[in-house]
Amino acid sequence: MVNSFLSRYPSFSLWSSSGENSPRVMSASLVVSGLMPVVARLALGTFLLPYTAYLPSKNGLVNSILVGNPWLWATLVCLGVYRSRSRSVQETDLLSLWLLATAWWLLVTRWFMGPSLTDRTFIATGGECQEYAGLSMPTTRSQCRISGGEWVGGHDISGQAFTVTHATMLIYNMHRTCQPASWGRIAAMGPWCWIMFMTVVHPHPLLETVTACIVAASVWST
Repeated sequence: MVNSFLSRYPSFSLWSSSGENSPRVMSASLVVSGLMPVVARLALGTFLLPYTAYLPSKNGLVNSILVGNPWLWATLVCLGVYRSRSRSVQETDLLSLWLLATAWWLLVTRWFMGPSLTDRTFIATGGECQEYAGLSMPTTRSQCRISGGEWVGGHDISGQAFTVTHATMLIYNMHRTCQPASWGRIAAMGPWCWIMFMTVVHPHPLLETVTACIVAASVWST
């Protein structure tokens, strides 16, 4: 979907026949970015921190700011790329690319004519909210959490693994328009590395992580 849009802009074409934008290089980039969470998960193995520890805790200050706002950090990195773009690159090209990527992120993780695609997948595969307070059953993870319930039973696509992979591809495509890298943009990747680490410290089951990577990579290869 995104690639179909990008093909209209020669400077953004993922499938041009030259150099770094060749199909072989782009395919390799998709595979590498998609496998990052999976490989990290396998590498960590049993050396995972207990969930009650401060660093991996979702309620910790660091994670509530960084891991709780993954697309914010992706957008900040993209803003740095935008400011250092080559003069030949049109502002509307970068903005349109970011808008398309953001729309896909919202559909998968936040809203898709109601519940997000991840919530719809979870319910369609037998998941439900249990032990919730209220008369009607919550249909989204956030509603379930607010009602004090537990989101269990279905195939829960990893939102963090999806976001990490999807944002990697967005930043990859925007980065090709940059002037030489600056320390500011390099520093902006720090929070993103932390989000990636937290994704694999307390991961979803491996299949849910793989599914998330496939969903993220698919939009860049169609």
